[in-house]
Amino acid sequence: MSQRPQSLADWSAYIETLAGAPLFSQVVAANSQEFARDLVADGLTMDDVYQVMLGFVRQLRATGTKVPGAGAAWDLVNMALTDPTARKGPTMSEADADALERAYKPSGVDDFDVFELEAAFD
Repeated sequence: MSQRPQSLADWSAYIETLAGAPLFSQVVAANSQEFARDLVADGLTMDDVYQVMLGFVRQLRATGTKVPGAGAAWDLVNMALTDPTARKGPTMSEADADALERAYKPSGVDDFDVFELEAAFD
């Protein structure tokens, strides 16, 4: 990814390419107030930011990837438990989720990757 997605549709398309460890690390990086501020600065509304985070939660659940615990900007576990789509649990086969994870190819470091690196450092 050469630059961060700009629209809600771009975010949805990007999130659907993730599974497993890459998805988990991106979610941890995104679950911050700074990330939300950056998306708002990019022109998204706070409702759009919520939809991006909900998209991450739904993808975590669909791929059977662990939902990060509390202690960050968004309570992702509560989102996973209360959203009807996320509550369905894994909807992707383990083989499909593994194939999606293997297909993930991060590109050069961009702003979103910096969030990931900072989150990993903390």
